[in-house]
Amino acid sequence: MALGALAVLVVLSMLGLQWRIYRGQQRLEAKLEESRRKQDDAQRAESTAPAPEEAAEEPSMPPSKPIPEKPDDGVKRAPCRMFPRGSEVEINGGCYIKTDFKPPCPSDLYTYQDGCYVPRGAPKPKPSAKKNEAPPSGTPSLRR
Repeated sequence: MALGALAVLVVLSMLGLQWRIYRGQQRLEAKLEESRRKQDDAQRAESTAPAPEEAAEEPSMPPSKPIPEKPDDGVKRAPCRMFPRGSEVEINGGCYIKTDFKPPCPSDLYTYQDGCYVPRGAPKPKPSAKKNEAPPSGTPSLRR
């Protein structure tokens, strides 16, 4: 009796698992179809768009800025680190992280080759106490 009940539970579990896999596949296929439809709509819109001289003047995005020849202050210097979900890329001696944006890049990102990059911030310097440095005003001195 117990063996029969166990067999029924196993069969029901397998059916439930199969159903979840099937529903997951349906959802994935629906998302892919929606993505393809949006891409097709965008391509159709581009092909039917009026010629540039006929198009209304749109506000233009500020020009993308290239990565500087030397890293700016506040940009981490090489060597750059690898992370599980992406890594820093060394460009012109500085560390940058590639984004999912494609040029033209937003004004706060840099353009390099075929991508948009954000600078990796330099680590903050650790405060160091100097022996002969006077304490801030209003603080009693311990020196005698």
